[in-house]
Amino acid sequence: MGRNKVAISILIFCLLFVFFLPKGLLIPADVKDVDFGEVPSSLHCPPNIHIKTEYYQYKLNHFVNFTLIQNQTPMANITLRGVEGKYLCLPEGILVYAYYPGSSRSWAGTTLALFDYNMSLKWWRPASGYPLRYTQDGLILVSSAPFGSGGESCAYIMNISTGETTFRFCPDVLGAHISDVRIIGDKAYVTVGWPDRGWSSLKTKVILYIVEGKKVKRKTITSINGEGLGIRVRVDADDSHVAVAYYLKNEKGEEKNGVCIYTAGHLIKIACKSFNDRPYDVKLDGNIVYIKTWNSVKAYKIIGP
Repeated sequence: MGRNKVAISILIFCLLFVFFLPKGLLIPADVKDVDFGEVPSSLHCPPNIHIKTEYYQYKLNHFVNFTLIQNQTPMANITLRGVEGKYLCLPEGILVYAYYPGSSRSWAGTTLALFDYNMSLKWWRPASGYPLRYTQDGLILVSSAPFGSGGESCAYIMNISTGETTFRFCPDVLGAHISDVRIIGDKAYVTVGWPDRGWSSLKTKVILYIVEGKKVKRKTITSINGEGLGIRVRVDADDSHVAVAYYLKNEKGEEKNGVCIYTAGHLIKIACKSFNDRPYDVKLDGNIVYIKTWNSVKAYKIIGP
């Protein structure tokens, strides 16, 4: 009887040990040149096209005036409401937009206009949020409510040719900061930082959403005690893995930096790795994950499912 109890105890211990084992590992790998998806040179304007921006204020209103110059000759002019003005030369035309900088003002929206390369205005309109990234699927805009408020934060995709919104997703947490949006295949990956006040203490959580049609998956990645004064969360994915690199900083100056890898299908955690450098971007390349920090590029081999 004694031996049976010992054997059963050992079996239970082994099962618990296997159950709680990490599903995989991240081990250092050689760093090679990798494309993190920065703005390609094709989005810069041709040398004969120049865009001049001028900010001015009238009473309590803020405006940016854009002058489109071709071959040193002013060809078109438009004034848009906002504080900062930017532009992109895209396959669809020349996109100019004015907005209020800082995510806390993204609720104020952005005003955009598109000109063709003959300098004719194709459309102009206000839009929610501010431009985050241009992709082959369109212009990604995000609108983040004041952090910790009861406001709704949303991500959008705009068709550049028409100016119409083709995608809208609002996370199910209020007062969240939308940090990153990636369109990969037929899925949208959205990362947010959210202050969870809980019952007794405040934690800032990093949450990943995967949107595919009407289906939404949600995964809490990590958290830090206190209010998230600094939040940057980048995501990348392929058919096998999802990588989330995060930087969190609270009001005490404490930081949390790292990367976590999940299976693409069921978001099962494979492994996480913490480090001191703040991550700026992340990229998957087969079974290697690359993390671009402010100081260097790190690479880890993914060992696991």
